[in-house]
Amino acid sequence: MDKKSVWKAIGIIKDPIIRAYLENAVQEQAERGKGCEYCNGKSLKNLIFFHQFGEPKVGLHGGNTPIPESEKPIFCPKCGRRLK
Repeated sequence: MDKKSVWKAIGIIKDPIIRAYLENAVQEQAERGKGCEYCNGKSLKNLIFFHQFGEPKVGLHGGNTPIPESEKPIFCPKCGRRLK
């Protein structure tokens, strides 16, 4: 569904509370699509997720060895955008 048809559908809704909620959700989705300073920069380049003693952990990877694909994050921890 494109943006124009979404806003047209929201315009049909008469209840101001529901309309405000939907407008806010559409705006948040558009902002999330742009990303944040973390996922647009190089901050997440060395971020890894791993399990230690059966518990999930977050850490920073140092050194020159490549990071395994299984340890790379899929989504930005701040804004929730899917990482490339």
